[in-house]
Amino acid sequence: MDRITENLVEDFLRLQQLATVSEATDFEHFSNYSVVASEYSDDFEIETVNVGEDGTPGIDGMAVIVNGYLTDSVEEVQDLIDTNNYLDATFIFVQSQDFRLPHPPVPSPILGEGEKNAS
Repeated sequence: MDRITENLVEDFLRLQQLATVSEATDFEHFSNYSVVASEYSDDFEIETVNVGEDGTPGIDGMAVIVNGYLTDSVEEVQDLIDTNNYLDATFIFVQSQDFRLPHPPVPSPILGEGEKNAS
């Protein structure tokens, strides 16, 4: 991780009062928070949006914002529908990647099977 990003992650952990887990997990938490906070301006716990485990490929964070509220249960969504009589939903998916690490070949319809893409 470059020095600027490293400092941003360290500041994030300090401000959120989070303990360091690993470089990859800390970066995932920082990424999740940064992306969700760009769409949701109220305070929220980072655990609400973290879904990935350290080293697990795939989705690292997910947020569901319904009628302006960050929700994490079907019951909350149903309460908001009942209260407001409408549903306005935003889905946010976050996948963080450290591009310094080697990547296995990714099948691409443009590049062909087994060829490595630009990422």
